[in-house]
Amino acid sequence: SKVIWKYAANAHHDFHVTSEGKIIVLTHEWVQGHLPGLEKLNYPIMADFIVTLSANGEEESKISVLEAFSKSSFKEILFQEPFNYLKWDATHANSIEVLDPDMASAFPAFKAGQLLLSLRNIDAIAVLDPTIPEIVWA
Repeated sequence: SKVIWKYAANAHHDFHVTSEGKIIVLTHEWVQGHLPGLEKLNYPIMADFIVTLSANGEEESKISVLEAFSKSSFKEILFQEPFNYLKWDATHANSIEVLDPDMASAFPAFKAGQLLLSLRNIDAIAVLDPTIPEIVWA
C-alpha cells in the first residue's frame, strides 16, 4: 500500500468516517493540571479527546470528553464509585458514532451530527453535541 497521509497521535479503539470524508477519531493524552470543575479527579490523568480530521488528514477540531462532561449536568458520573476504578483513566472511550439523520429521528432528544460515545470506566453511554461542546445525555 501507499501511505497518503498519517496522523501522529494516540488514536485508539474506534473512528467514524463521515459522508464528506472527514474522520472522527478517539484519541487520548495525559493531562497534568487540574481541569476547571474537575479538581476532584486524580491527576495526572489520561483524558479522551474527539478529533475531527479532514479528508487530507489535517486536524480540524479537538474536543476534550472530560471538559464536555464538566460543562454538563452529567459531570457527577465521573465521581461515582465504584465506576471510576482506574483513577488515572477516567472515561476510557471505546467507541464513537455520529448520529445520522435516520438515527436522530428515532430519538427525538438527539440531533443529527451529535456523537454517541461508549465510556468503559464510568459504565456509561453518552451523547456529546460537538457544536457546544457538551455532554447532552448520559
